[in-house]
Order: sequence, then structure tokens, then C-alpha cells
Amino acid sequence: DIKFYIEVNENIRKERYILRAIEKRGQTEEDTLKQYEIVNASAQKYIIPQREYADVIINGDAGIENFSNIARELLSKTWLGM
Repeated sequence: DIKFYIEVNENIRKERYILRAIEKRGQTEEDTLKQYEIVNASAQKYIIPQREYADVIINGDAGIENFSNIARELLSKTWLGM
């Protein structure tokens, strides 16, 4: 098993969260900001500390397409025994 951790700058995480909440869930910006504070506190407590257990840390600032390419490359090398 390979453990990936996708690290994203906090400002980018917040921006993406707000955009997704407004566009996909129809939330107001005010409600989204309140909810983000709760979600971010949980991330700080439970998710971000998991970074230390990752085999691979990927910069997720560039977006999902970049992550997909990196993951595909790493997994193909792992499965081929390289």
C-alpha cells in the first residue's frame, strides 16, 4: 500500500471550498465561511497531522489534473517493480 497526502495551501483550500459550496450546494458566502471554520478546525485536528504517515506528499495547489498524473506515474512504477 502507498499512502498519499495531498498538501494544499490553506488559502487555496479555503477558496476552493467556498467556490464549491456556493456553486454546487447553493450556499451563501456568509454561511460557507462559518461552515469552513468548523471544517478547517477538524482538518487541523484530524487530517493535517496524517501528513507525517504519508509515503508520498503531493503539492495539490495545481489541481486534480496534476495529482492524477503524478499518482498514475507513481503507481505504474510501483506495480512494475521499478
